Amino acid sequence: MNEVLNVLICNTMLEQYTVYNMPIIYPEEMQPVHVRALQEFEKLYDRYLSSPNKKDLMIKKVYQIDTFALLATGNYVIMAKVAHNRTEKEAFDVLRNLNEDIKVDEESSFIFSWV
Repeated sequence: MNEVLNVLICNTMLEQYTVYNMPIIYPEEMQPVHVRALQEFEKLYDRYLSSPNKKDLMIKKVYQIDTFALLATGNYVIMAKVAHNRTEKEAFDVLRNLNEDIKVDEESSFIFSWV
């Protein structure tokens, strides 16, 4: 998905997460755009935590060149930074596509099973 710049996926039941295009393992490689994305994801996640509905929730924050969005479905919370100039799709459509990809990989990925 060319339009997705950064992704953070949380499995709330197992308290595990994974990232895409974010150098969290090697913080010295983190750029200011990564830090900003994490700050925006934190704000979205705080809004998610304060919401009474934790299973089917969509939140987004739209800026001039990108959108930060959160999709909570079941045990998964997906947060992504989507570039406007790389897609005509709505941010939630992109997150729904990511959610479908998660379901396909659910059995083989560490984030979706007990470690």
